[in-house]
Amino acid sequence: MRRYLGALVTVIVGAAVVVVVLVTLSSAARIPKLFAAPANGNFNLDGANLKHVTMTLQTFPFNPYEDAGWVQKTYPNGMDNGISVPQPGDNQDWVTYWPTTTFQLPAHSVVTIRIENYDSATPLLNDFYAKPQGTFGNTIKVDGKTENQIDPQTASHTFTIHSIPSSSQDWLYVSVPVTGVADNAKTDSFGMPDAPVVTEFTFVTKGPGHYIWQCIDPCGAGFDGFGGPMSTKGYMSGTIDVV
Repeated sequence: MRRYLGALVTVIVGAAVVVVVLVTLSSAARIPKLFAAPANGNFNLDGANLKHVTMTLQTFPFNPYEDAGWVQKTYPNGMDNGISVPQPGDNQDWVTYWPTTTFQLPAHSVVTIRIENYDSATPLLNDFYAKPQGTFGNTIKVDGKTENQIDPQTASHTFTIHSIPSSSQDWLYVSVPVTGVADNAKTDSFGMPDAPVVTEFTFVTKGPGHYIWQCIDPCGAGFDGFGGPMSTKGYMSGTIDVV
């Protein structure tokens, strides 16, 4: 009887631990509001007239609200390219994508994403991610210059879209490296660079599906740089729904 009672207690304690872990992870996660990328005219691709949508994101070495004056100067109307600037939250020292990480894109469309990066370099652990993949011509533009790869040592982040192969949705894989701000770049007293490095890329969506995107660069904390913001949804990872 004691043996069975002991086993029951073990199961109950184990279940309680799982609940605590799930609650902790849920409270740590930051779930931004869904943003539907706006149409920006049409794009003629191989004779097909496709909808063209655009999206602008930023990456910051810390929550910009730590530099409140910069936020007020840069986004005086509280809007960031059509997205409401998020309010200060927890983990303000964590590196983050802004102003959201949850996106909706139209199916069978041309998508252009512009990433304004204010963070410095964190060398890639895997040079595979130094080359753009899944974009037009497998290229990107870095500050207006077309590139088919970057120096892995100058990478700051990646923007990598992927999913588990499934017969219920089209495969979508896009991965681009994001170049970091130079170490000698001019910054304000909070460490915010005066100007970002801009990475721009274009790809095509297929049919409807649900996808994950994340940064593959070790820009976080612990776990070889893959802990903290790298392992918490809403900072360096998010979702894309193609509808």
